[in-house]
Amino acid sequence: MLSDIGISSVICLIVSYIQGTESLQVQSEFNQTGALNISWEDQKNVVPKATEFVWVGSNTRVLWPWGEVKDSTVVVKDALRHDTVQLQIMRQYRNLSYTEFQIDVKVQKQFLSEGENGTMTWYTQENLNDGGYFITHNMEKILEIGRNNTRSDNPEKYVYNSDPTVSGLVRFQIKGVTPGDFGSYRGGTSRGSSREGTFVLVYGQPKKPTIIGQNKVSVGDLLTLSCSSTSTSQPAEFRGFPIMTYEWFEDGTSISLEKVLRLKVENSLYKKSITCRAKEELLSELSDPVQIEKPHCMTNITTSFVEGSARFSWSVPEASLGEMSTEVLVTRDGDPGNWTPVRNQSYTVRDCLTFSTIEIDVRFLSSQKEIALCRGLFTKLNKPDAFIKQKGRDATLNWTIPFFPSSKLYSIFKHSDSDKMEGEIIRVEDNKVTPINMENTTTQANR
Repeated sequence: MLSDIGISSVICLIVSYIQGTESLQVQSEFNQTGALNISWEDQKNVVPKATEFVWVGSNTRVLWPWGEVKDSTVVVKDALRHDTVQLQIMRQYRNLSYTEFQIDVKVQKQFLSEGENGTMTWYTQENLNDGGYFITHNMEKILEIGRNNTRSDNPEKYVYNSDPTVSGLVRFQIKGVTPGDFGSYRGGTSRGSSREGTFVLVYGQPKKPTIIGQNKVSVGDLLTLSCSSTSTSQPAEFRGFPIMTYEWFEDGTSISLEKVLRLKVENSLYKKSITCRAKEELLSELSDPVQIEKPHCMTNITTSFVEGSARFSWSVPEASLGEMSTEVLVTRDGDPGNWTPVRNQSYTVRDCLTFSTIEIDVRFLSSQKEIALCRGLFTKLNKPDAFIKQKGRDATLNWTIPFFPSSKLYSIFKHSDSDKMEGEIIRVEDNKVTPINMENTTTQANR
C-alpha cells in the first residue's frame, strides 16, 4: 500500500519482452521524511503473476539487492541522495513463463537555503485556465488556481507567478525560506488526485557554535579547543551533505580550518580572543569569544600506570570559603571531553595504552567559585610500551636503565590481571641472574 503522504508522480512506460508488449503504470511518491515509495501495476489484464523480484540501484551503487517483493511496491529510504532510481523487475507467472522490465524513476527534488526566496516550477498536463488546480505542501493546501484569479492561504509566504505564454507551467515562490519549508510540494485538480510536484530540501544555518575545552593553560603547554555546532537542515536524514566544516579566528584573523584547534601557548596569546564558526551550505554566526588565561594551581598532580589504566592523583587545597568540590576535564589525543564532577582525590582513564597523550585538568571550586586549576599530563614516557606476541612463541623484552644491573640489586616484576598481584620474576644481584617462580624466563644483562 502506498502512503497518502507526499508527492505523487505518475509515469507511463511501454516496456517490451519476448512475448510481446505490456504497459505498466509506475507511481513514485515521497513521504515527509524523504523516503521514496515506488509502485507499479498493469494497465490491462495479463497472466496472473506468481512471484515478483526487484533490484533497485542508482548510477553510483546498489540501493536494494535482488529480492522478492509483495504488492509490487518498494521503499527507497535514501533516494534523495540520487538523481535517478533504476528498477529491474522480474516476474514469474503461474504458467512458468517470465518477463523482465527496466524502469528509470527521476528523483524530483530541489534545494533551497534558509532566508532566500525560493522559486518552485514544474509542468502539468492539466489546463490551468480551467481552474480548480491545487498546490499542497505536505498534503496541506497552500495555493488554489482559479479561472480568473489565484488564492493563497498565506499570501505573505506563497506567491503564484503565472505565465500564460508557457502552456502547463506551474510556478510559485516561497518567501523567506525556513527549515520548516522542507517536504513534498505537489499539484493537481484535487487534493486526492495530485500528480506532479517535487521534494524540497532546505539547507539551514548551523547553530551558533560553542567552544569546548580548557581555556586556562600555562605558557609552553598545549591549548586544545573543539568547535561544536549542530545542523538545522531538513530533512534530518539528509544532514551532513555537505559535511560540516569549521574555521577558527584569533582576534578576527583566520588561523585554522580544523574542528579541533591546537596551539602552543605563548605570553602574547593571553591578550587575544579566540572564536570559531561552522559552515554546512550556509555560515553560522561566530561563537562567543574565549579568552586564554593563566591557571592558578595550588597542588601537584601525579600520574601512574595501574592495570592498563592511567591514574591521576592530587591533594585538595584548603578551601577559603564554603564547601569544596572538584571537577575534571580529560583530553585524549587532542579530543577534549566535558567537565565531570569527582568525589575522590584521583581519576582513572581506562585502556590508556590506546592513546599517545592524555591530559587532565582539575579545578577546585569553593561555593561554586574556582579557587585553583591544575593540569596533569600522561604520555608514552609515563607508561610501558605495548608489546603483542603470538601465543606459544618466544618473546624478547628489552629496555635501558641508567646503571649496570650488576652494580646493585635490580628486580623485574610481572603484573597478573588474574590475581591482581605484582610479583618478582627475575633478580639481578652481584652479577648473578636468578629466575624467581618463572621456569620459562631467561635474562641476559649487557654491560
